[in-house]
Amino acid sequence: MHTAGSDPLYDGCNLVLRGDVVVLALNHRLAGFGYGYFANLGGPAESGNVGNLDICLALEWVRDNISGFGGDPARVMIFGQSGGGAKVVSLMAMEQAQPLFHSAATMSGQHVTAIGPMNATRRAAAWMAAAGTHDFAHFRKMPMERLVEAMGGPDPIEGKGEISFASTLDHRALKRHPFYPDAPAEAAAIPLIIGNTHDETGYWLAATLKAGDTTWDNLVPRITGQIVKDVDPQWLVENYRRLYPARTPGQLLLAMSTATRSWPGHLVQAEMRARQGTEAAPGPTWMYQLDFPAPEAGGVLGAFHTLDIGLVFANTHLPSARTGTTVEAAALAEQMADAFIRLARNGDPNGGKLPQWPRYTLERRETMIFDRAIRVERDPRGEERKLLAPIPYIKPGS
Repeated sequence: MHTAGSDPLYDGCNLVLRGDVVVLALNHRLAGFGYGYFANLGGPAESGNVGNLDICLALEWVRDNISGFGGDPARVMIFGQSGGGAKVVSLMAMEQAQPLFHSAATMSGQHVTAIGPMNATRRAAAWMAAAGTHDFAHFRKMPMERLVEAMGGPDPIEGKGEISFASTLDHRALKRHPFYPDAPAEAAAIPLIIGNTHDETGYWLAATLKAGDTTWDNLVPRITGQIVKDVDPQWLVENYRRLYPARTPGQLLLAMSTATRSWPGHLVQAEMRARQGTEAAPGPTWMYQLDFPAPEAGGVLGAFHTLDIGLVFANTHLPSARTGTTVEAAALAEQMADAFIRLARNGDPNGGKLPQWPRYTLERRETMIFDRAIRVERDPRGEERKLLAPIPYIKPGS
């Protein structure tokens, strides 16, 4: 989900009013303009990460100027959702960025690896070819509209969708993957919230779930098109029917697609961070899961990807938040917004009326469940995690 910082959903006024903080939203180059890697095609060496370098420049501006707006340059927190969350963890792996912020939160930013330079080069070459040239000097002079149209796909690695661009392992601006083979040691002391939603794929499967026409006969072919972890679809369906015998085929489609596509990256991030500490002295990592379901279509979409944005910004009054305008939604938003404010101010989300939020460890896997009843659970969806743990998570096209 890519939006401008001026989108009303990202309006930080309610955060400012609740916490005496300064909220700054920034725009930066996106898609191929920010992450097209042309180092091996006659272009700039760091072209695969200029979007991240834009963010670094913005953070340098914050360091040098935010005190003039009442902010504290020694207490800068960065947070983002989806692709924004992926950029947060990429910045935590970038030497240039690490000194520029002091706490962070990634919301459904499940990236574990960046795009490798060879795949990134294939994507850039495909973009150039779709625009009608193999010459970078010619390519960079083309009208923006033509370049945008040429990004329309299909992706040369995944064979579907649009050409996919993201942070690139260029060995210059980004010298390592965000969470492979481990979490960056240099960022181990940076307090980090890792958040995900219980039903991430409800965002992409909305039409199917609302149609309600998933059956035991078509469930296997439908889940086949959603899997990222390389598992046998029939095996997956059989095991999920055993885990959740009362669920409908549509409910299992939502659960399985989330667990094999969008959830695994969050677990890898939390586990890698946990390995930097011990049970007795855990590192500064907190994990949450949003279980609060969106009200539309009778709640069939669950707590889908993007639903936590309006809650964290305490903007549930906006239709685009899709949380509903109930007292329960507003109360949950207050708790989530305040937790983010406390992380920014104190480096710890605990306090206020929030239940004690333990740091994440491999032994306990304690996770804050944001729902109508806010609570901490140990290893939520643990049976699903154990079932799928032997199968590695490899982001397609990375």
